[in-house]
Amino acid sequence: MSGLIGTSHSKSKVIGRSQDTCKAWVKFSASGNTPTIVDSFNVSSVDAFLYSRWKINFSTTFPNTNFAVVGASSEGTDGSVSVNVFNANYIEVYAVDHAGTAANTPLSIAVFGD
Repeated sequence: MSGLIGTSHSKSKVIGRSQDTCKAWVKFSASGNTPTIVDSFNVSSVDAFLYSRWKINFSTTFPNTNFAVVGASSEGTDGSVSVNVFNANYIEVYAVDHAGTAANTPLSIAVFGD
């Protein structure tokens, strides 16, 4: 284990720093364009505002918009999730399926940053 202390892949004091910790995450289903949260952290609600577009509201406001968002759709291997709006209070995401059409499937979203 020598040489690993202080690197992000070790079990050292580095893990858990502000930049290394997920600040918000949510898994939700969107059957019939009505989002239902399965589980979440620091997410107060998910609102549908257009077909396959969702507004994910944070419980605690971020200090800025310098954060990264990672998303996954269960719509096959070629589905994708895009972030349309970065806001300190919420993000807006859009999902497409493997054919490039709007996806209405379970989504998982994680937010990292300050």
